[in-house]
Amino acid sequence: MSSATTDRVTVPSLLAQFVGALVGAIVLALVLYLGVGFAFMNSGMGMGVLTLQVYGAIIGAGVGAGIGAGLAGRALKQRGNTVLALLLPIIVGIG
Repeated sequence: MSSATTDRVTVPSLLAQFVGALVGAIVLALVLYLGVGFAFMNSGMGMGVLTLQVYGAIIGAGVGAGIGAGLAGRALKQRGNTVLALLLPIIVGIG
């Protein structure tokens, strides 16, 4: 093992990944919620738009959490697969 990567999990690294996941989830959930709302603003779907907004926010929160935790792990030079961090929330959410 090289000294550039760390295999130990420390409290600051977990905290950084938690904060990254939380920020990523909030930001992407809001972006998708508002994006769906603006996309279907004049569609005449009524409460169906709210349903689509909630689904978009749920997917955005999962993917955003994966992105945030993955980027925080990359910034701390921890090993891991960023693609899996993005895909697993979607796969678990669908299943």
